[in-house]
Amino acid sequence: MIQIIFYENSDKQMIGFDVNGHAEYAKKGKDLVCAAVSTLVINTVNSLETISDTDIKYEQSPSGRIRLKLMSPADIKAETLLGALEIGISTLQSEYGQYLRVHYKEV
Repeated sequence: MIQIIFYENSDKQMIGFDVNGHAEYAKKGKDLVCAAVSTLVINTVNSLETISDTDIKYEQSPSGRIRLKLMSPADIKAETLLGALEIGISTLQSEYGQYLRVHYKEV
């Protein structure tokens, strides 16, 4: 199962995320749930680096785990990109909830 944690500050603004695990929806290379989550997450990281002025720090482990943290206050582009990620992940969860779980954590 894929576990997704969205980190929020006390004002409920998203300040990072942690994505870990495998959906096990299908065999490796054929798992559309893993592919969808990976595409959404990697596109968000790349977009934050490219079009946002918000400083970020991220790491990706060999197992596929991706963690991202905003290192400066989110500009409107970062807020929009993180919001779009949340919508995409929530949509996947509504269709494939047995393969992924979304959690929110205040930090």
